Amino acid sequence: MPLVDEFIKVFAPFPDRAQKTVFPYLLDLFDENEMKLVVSMKRESDTPLSLDKIQCITGLSEEENKKLIDRCIVRGILKNRKVDGETRYFSTMMPRRLFTHVTFEEGWNDVPLNVRKILSEWMHRIYYFERYSPMAEKMKRGEPVQRLPNEDILLLAEVLEMVDAAHTFAVIKCNCRALDQHCNYEVETCIRFDHEAENLERKGLGKKLTKDEARKLIIRLNKAGHIHTASNKWKEEGLGHLCNCCNCCCYPFRAGVELGLEKLWPRSHYVAEYEEDKCIQCGLCVSRCQFGAYKEENGRITYYSEKCWGCGLCSDTCPSEAITMSPFDN
Repeated sequence: MPLVDEFIKVFAPFPDRAQKTVFPYLLDLFDENEMKLVVSMKRESDTPLSLDKIQCITGLSEEENKKLIDRCIVRGILKNRKVDGETRYFSTMMPRRLFTHVTFEEGWNDVPLNVRKILSEWMHRIYYFERYSPMAEKMKRGEPVQRLPNEDILLLAEVLEMVDAAHTFAVIKCNCRALDQHCNYEVETCIRFDHEAENLERKGLGKKLTKDEARKLIIRLNKAGHIHTASNKWKEEGLGHLCNCCNCCCYPFRAGVELGLEKLWPRSHYVAEYEEDKCIQCGLCVSRCQFGAYKEENGRITYYSEKCWGCGLCSDTCPSEAITMSPFDN
């Protein structure tokens, strides 16, 4: 089997109907040495391989082998992890490489729109919808599942508490919004904390922020209408990253709705309480809510609590303090 065909088979198994369309553009994301490395590693073993083992496969010098591996890690083609105290390496799949490309590299907008749409839909189907479908029924029954991306919806005050606790910060593009481009929301909005920020710095990726810059960015994104998502267990598990989302591009929000996991993924922990007698009918809540919980009907604001996901965007900017967020057990 030709190298390119074998590489596509193991790394980017697109449906046959899409392959001819996306094929030329996929190859722009890899060079021949990277494709050879992935194919050779897959032929050798499905388990992570040591640096020495990979050097035997590539036949490169120790220095050149390390350069190739480091480049593949930065470009989202390989990952590493500790196995019995030794660092070992394994191939990722196309979604990670594509996310890395749109987040850190140039050229995505040079790809024709029809190809971008095919790749975006494939990411949605394969990486999110199909990957997490088996967990959907468990989540509906309240059974524990593995940790999910964009796990919880957080209020602004909770997010600023994360900033206060962190010591290192970096910001990168939101890979969902950079890939999908459904809206005009700002793209450089994904914030990494502490070890994740330090990991980016080691790779020469991302933009470093001070604590004050991170705080100001989050407040500005909140005012612009971004929804904050992260793990609410960060005090027990440690800080990682914060996404500032829109429900039109964010793959977890979209997959959650399609899987019947509304308010379970990302998980809601609050519901808005609306006091009509305090409302001055300015309509700001209508424009800020991404879920249609507020409607302007017959010149008055109507609130549909069942549509609320508990993001707090409405209460954060309500000029008459007619909206407060009430916690609930979800």
